[in-house]
Amino acid sequence: MRSIKTKLFSLAMAVSMVLALAGCAMSTPSTVGSIGGIEIPAGIYLLAQYNSYNTAANAAELATGETASDVKAVLKATCTGTIGDEEVTATGSEYVAKLTDRAISYYAEVERRFTEMNGVLDDAATAEAADSADSLNVGWLADPTKAAEAAKLRLAESQDALTEGKVYDGTCRLLTFTDGAAAYVCGAKAEDLKSGTTYYYQVGDGERWSEIRSFTAGYVNTDVEALIFGDLQESENSTLTGILNGLDLTDYDLTIQTGDLVDNGGNYSYWDKTFTMLDGLTGSRLFAVGNHEQDGSGDPNTTFYNQGDSNYYSAVYGNVFVATLAYNGFTAESLAKLVRDAQASNATWKILVMHQPVYYTNAVAGMSAAAQQQVYTAAQEAGIDVVLSGHDHSYARTEPLYNGAVDNEKGIPYFICGSLGEKSYGITDNEAFHFVKLEGNYNAVYLTLSTTSDTLRIQAYDYSSGNAKLLDSFTKQKSGEHSGTAAAAWSAIAATTSAPRLIPAMPVTPWTGRADRSTSTRAPS
Repeated sequence: MRSIKTKLFSLAMAVSMVLALAGCAMSTPSTVGSIGGIEIPAGIYLLAQYNSYNTAANAAELATGETASDVKAVLKATCTGTIGDEEVTATGSEYVAKLTDRAISYYAEVERRFTEMNGVLDDAATAEAADSADSLNVGWLADPTKAAEAAKLRLAESQDALTEGKVYDGTCRLLTFTDGAAAYVCGAKAEDLKSGTTYYYQVGDGERWSEIRSFTAGYVNTDVEALIFGDLQESENSTLTGILNGLDLTDYDLTIQTGDLVDNGGNYSYWDKTFTMLDGLTGSRLFAVGNHEQDGSGDPNTTFYNQGDSNYYSAVYGNVFVATLAYNGFTAESLAKLVRDAQASNATWKILVMHQPVYYTNAVAGMSAAAQQQVYTAAQEAGIDVVLSGHDHSYARTEPLYNGAVDNEKGIPYFICGSLGEKSYGITDNEAFHFVKLEGNYNAVYLTLSTTSDTLRIQAYDYSSGNAKLLDSFTKQKSGEHSGTAAAAWSAIAATTSAPRLIPAMPVTPWTGRADRSTSTRAPS
């Protein structure tokens, strides 16, 4: 019998089949009908409707004052978009019905072909599928003199219910560091969460618990506001602190860090101080592993960041698929995972984050030509829209590139995301890399990323004077249009107009506060 690792539920093609709805009682049925003899589970049907509604909401022509959360308005509005190969203009209700029919028809066809091939899902495939469900992945540090060697994550749908909430067991490792400190590095994951539900959670050892945090599961097609940092690499980062104090951190659903979070991964105090600085960030956090984290004890991806794989990690945030590659982690296996996961994702936008840049401004530590080609080939095959990197301690952006040449239709812009603090380096321009934005040695650069259903915008700011100076702006539209502007004028930090919308649809890694937050996380030295 052939073993097939996964069955992908995609909306990439339409299948011309007729849904025959079965009669049902007042109780919730296990199936809603059949297509060509394939039973359609009620859960699959509801998921298809949910995703279809979100798509329709993004395509709806809403009147002033109406929002995507107004179901009646969306269902009555005119929606225009492409369903399969057909350009469709219909009411919201008709649009949802067409998308739902297409989705479940494709599901039935996948099931039919899978059965014909005598396919089975093995244990590895089942575990892999579980990773795509709504879940919360959390990492934290604990003082071994005040906490037990245990990792627990508990959550509930209300704060009052937390003490009786569901508890998930995680992993906990005692690491010793070169500065004489020791700490438990812990992680745990809550799975099978209900889409659209707000959860409250704590981490700890079962006796001692962190402060209470919250997040909402689901909503995979919502817009995203993200904050992006390049290399921090300091023990005392007053620059980062100044930036964070000047921003409204509730504006950001997600923070992306492009590697070298600390200068020496073997020094506990660097980790402790850096995570303390980042503790005010309210959204989820995603880290790429740089070369300086790798100098320390253990593997940061599987210890500090609790991301499961030494070289590769991916997640979906709102309408954005994000994948990370660790420093020197672009192996054939990790690149294959990138292509597989990105192609399988229905997210509107797809981003790759890696520490070492594909197109570099620091020729001394530049990527080899072979590695460069491997990465950009995989990124192109994966359908990546933007590549974010660090490592060079400078800010730069390329033209949209495809096979190393400028291509404004299919090309990918490659960003080097600057640095924060003491280390900022001069730029070596390479005309063959088609850099279009090169600036001086800014030491307080951060970026913002904003997405809608048809637009992705990245803006770079210099905060060295205590105000946000717009350095660069890049916009990509689903029509294939790109535009970039280098701004010389000073500008205030623009506040977003809505509350955070980040709802993780795959494992995420927010650093949530330590299990012993009420006392101290610093290990004895």
